Amino acid sequence: MAKRQKGKIARTEWEKIVRRHQSGESLASIARDYGCTAPAIRYIVNRPVLAGGSAAPAAEETSRTPDPARPPARLSAPLIDRELRARITNDVAFFLVAVENAADPSHAPSIDELRHAVERLLRSASRMLVVVEQLQEQSGPARYADPARKRA
Repeated sequence: MAKRQKGKIARTEWEKIVRRHQSGESLASIARDYGCTAPAIRYIVNRPVLAGGSAAPAAEETSRTPDPARPPARLSAPLIDRELRARITNDVAFFLVAVENAADPSHAPSIDELRHAVERLLRSASRMLVVVEQLQEQSGPARYADPARKRA
């Protein structure tokens, strides 16, 4: 596969990418061939339906069926701000790439690289936990209470 110029992967390639992933090739390996990141390939692989293609929806997407007895919650404002969401998204993507690289025998990641990715993910998760706890305090504990997690 020839290296592509920086930019989007052509939609004509998406179906090939999905087939390669379904045949067992890792996201990191496919990403290297296209000169992009594993999260970019994951985005393509997890698309419910490709335009003009026939890719199956991701497993977690097919298992999510809305409960008709329970209307979807609507919020007047987002629970987290864009900056925090972007930070968490980047840290999760960084972690996923490190895990893909660690699982790929052709890539020799350092333990420090993997540890750094885990630490970034944990910091983001900790920050998000602080935000969720603040939201719980603002809206009352009964609405978001987790019965398995009792606080003293």
